[in-house]
Amino acid sequence: VEEQNTKKSRSSNGKMGTVGDILITFDNRTSGWNHGHAAIVRKNNDYIVEAWPDDGVRVYKNNWGKRFKTAYKYYVKGADEEDYVNAQKYAYSQLGKPYKLNVEKHFTKGFYCSQLVWKAWYEQGFDVDADGGFIVTPADIAESKLTVEY
Repeated sequence: VEEQNTKKSRSSNGKMGTVGDILITFDNRTSGWNHGHAAIVRKNNDYIVEAWPDDGVRVYKNNWGKRFKTAYKYYVKGADEEDYVNAQKYAYSQLGKPYKLNVEKHFTKGFYCSQLVWKAWYEQGFDVDADGGFIVTPADIAESKLTVEY
């Protein structure tokens, strides 16, 4: 009963995931392209780190489950606790960098949402880009053999 109440409490406030987990939605749309959005969960799950247009890389409250109609959480296969902590630390260390729709995903003077998440995990030795292309989309991360929805 206590576990069920905890789950209900978490779902009612929209918090999703734990430290370093990847959050994805397919709600965001620009110019008719339903590209989605991605973020990484901060250390205590009250907050996420995301790259957001106009704001750049920022910390935002973790209300993912309420903020978006489609809301998914993923863990990374083979990662240990240190990898999760370091992935969110990497994302956090990019705070204040501008939002940029970069052609090259290794560009780090600015970030778009899924690039920030991908790079945070890439720095831990996990390439979560399903197709290995020049850009990485939320769908690439969701379809990666290294990510598991839970």
